[in-house]
Amino acid sequence: MFRPPLKEPWKYPARLTWWLGWLALVPLAAPVAATAAACTALVSHFLCTRRPERYTGKTWIWSGLGLCILGLVLFFAEGLLFFSWKQDQLYAQNLAVSRFRLTRVAEALERYREEVGHYPEVSGIHRLRALLEPKFATDCPTRDGFEGSISAWSRPEGFRLEARPPLRKDGTEPAPLVAEGHFQPGPSPPPPPPPPVEEAPAVPSTSAAPRE
Repeated sequence: MFRPPLKEPWKYPARLTWWLGWLALVPLAAPVAATAAACTALVSHFLCTRRPERYTGKTWIWSGLGLCILGLVLFFAEGLLFFSWKQDQLYAQNLAVSRFRLTRVAEALERYREEVGHYPEVSGIHRLRALLEPKFATDCPTRDGFEGSISAWSRPEGFRLEARPPLRKDGTEPAPLVAEGHFQPGPSPPPPPPPPVEEAPAVPSTSAAPRE
């Protein structure tokens, strides 16, 4: 089939690669646009090489591929920044959950002290849970926000609850989370004084008075 000669070579396939390169700068569209641009770049380069009299625009092709590479670099950089921010947010959330659970156990121990008069004498979170449920706590936590076991120690005069968060992403070790309570029972009040003894009223004598 005879095709009439073109006035100038066609640049559309090459410019399509360039347009897709600009689209790759959009973060969410970068992987799809870069893949499509790579495919169109291969086809356009093949056409420009085999049919230079009909297709041209290698400059547009390389410019589009450069934009695709830039878009992918930005896409992965933004993904790493978002992932790092998400890790920090999740770590802070787990710290808050750990503090909340320690507070719940401490409040249950305070309710125990208010009723019994002192803290229980027990070591270990599971033994403490068996002692507090269900009267003083409906659901006594045994693990912190990082799914680590809570350390519990209680004596009549005080208690200590501790949770150890894992290492941060930079390798530093955070301070342990601690909830403590102290109670010093005061001396018993003296007994009330006995009520005063009331004297019985004098009974008039009915015997006759002696005569002189």
